[in-house]
Amino acid sequence: MTGLDPGIPVVTATVVDPDTRFDNEIAVPPSASAAAAVTSNSVPPAYVPASTVEGSKIASSTKKPSTPVTTTTTTTTTTTASRPANLGRSPTGFKCPFCQQEQVTTVREQIDACTIVAIVLLLLFFWPLFWLPLCMPSCKTVEHYCGRCNRKVGETQACA
Repeated sequence: MTGLDPGIPVVTATVVDPDTRFDNEIAVPPSASAAAAVTSNSVPPAYVPASTVEGSKIASSTKKPSTPVTTTTTTTTTTTASRPANLGRSPTGFKCPFCQQEQVTTVREQIDACTIVAIVLLLLFFWPLFWLPLCMPSCKTVEHYCGRCNRKVGETQACA
């Protein structure tokens, strides 16, 4: 056959009279269940795409859907503002990644684990000065907040 695409398999079909019996066919009584028919090594009919049987007398049993199928794809993009690693220990001019305004940051000092470790060490080795890390800004974590929207924009770790 000429003019056929070599990528498309050629399917041939033979129409057989249902009353004709072949030598290798296993007879299944009409009252047997479908499971018996499956165990009798019967082969299901092959799927024949409509495009391969154009011009032939075989009718396609595949029906096209009457209504078009609509597919909706939703893409969610999440952006996270990266926080600068170190803005220092004093208020700093900074462009807020949340409100996009140039503002001077508000600073809050927080006691963290490094401060507690320093207090415990001073209690063990030189107890009269155990309170010193509570007064030293370098022993506390400094958190920077936007002056306009009050969201956290950065922090400087203690003992840094």
